[in-house]
Formats: sequence, C-alpha cells, structure tokens
Amino acid sequence: MKINLRKLKLRQEEAVNFLFTDKLNDQFLTDSDAALSEPTEIKLEVKRQNAVYYGQGTLKTTIEYTCSRCLKKFTQPLALDLSFIITEAENQTEFDEEVILLSNDEADLTFYIEGVIFAQVPLNPICSTDCRGLCPLCGKDKNANNCNCHIDDIDPRWEKLKKYK
Repeated sequence: MKINLRKLKLRQEEAVNFLFTDKLNDQFLTDSDAALSEPTEIKLEVKRQNAVYYGQGTLKTTIEYTCSRCLKKFTQPLALDLSFIITEAENQTEFDEEVILLSNDEADLTFYIEGVIFAQVPLNPICSTDCRGLCPLCGKDKNANNCNCHIDDIDPRWEKLKKYK
C-alpha cells in the first residue's frame, strides 16, 4: 500500500487524508494458519512537520483462524490504531524507532501494516475460552458431544500415591 505525499511535500495542504478499503494480500499470515476474511479498511491522516511526516489512523478487518483445540475455523474482528513516522533516507538516523522511508514522494506502508496485523495474531488461537477441544483417543469434538473414552494420564511413578487418599 503506497501513499503519495506530493501535495504535503509541496505544502499545498496542511494534512492529507487517505481511505483504503480493499482485500490485502494475506500471504504473511500463511505460516500462522490465519487469513484475512474481509476487506481491510484503513483510514489515515498524515501531517508534515519540517522534513518529517507523522501519520495516524485506524485499521479494521476480520481475521479467520483455526482453533488450536478443536480445529474449527472461526473469525475475530480486529480494530487497531495506527501511528507511524515517514522521513527521507538522510533523516532516518535521527529517530530511535523504526521509520518508513519516503521515495519519489511516495511511502510504502505495506510492511508496516503487515507487521501491525501480524503482531495481533495469537500463537495458539482458541475459538472460545470454554472450548474443550478434541478427544486425544477417538478424535471426537468434545464441544459437540462427549465420548466414552477413559483417559488415565497419571504418571506411573506417582501411582503409589493413590492409596494415600
């Protein structure tokens, strides 16, 4: 996602607003077994202060996950605040945090947007806090119906402690 800051660079405007509503390429989520299930809406306002551009805005989308307990697909809405700095390459050493570089009056926000979304993806997504998952013996979904499997997962080294009830 590239934004053009030419009007702001020439001081023709005080601030430039951008509205982006489209399906983003979600290849960066593939290894996390997640996907963007709806178009992403990004609203931005970029202001200039000397040779530095400050951007703020919001991002709204929906992510589809696979539950790590029951393996069912589920979606979760995502709403984030965005805040970033854009500068030309010669000014980037002035900042402690990561900045987006301006090249030919354009700034490419793709990696920033992907990073913000990726940071919200949990390591083990769960469809609900009371998800019971799958039975490790028969594989039935314990959320739908109970199975009759008996799991005795006591370590044999601790077996003798059972008699001290």
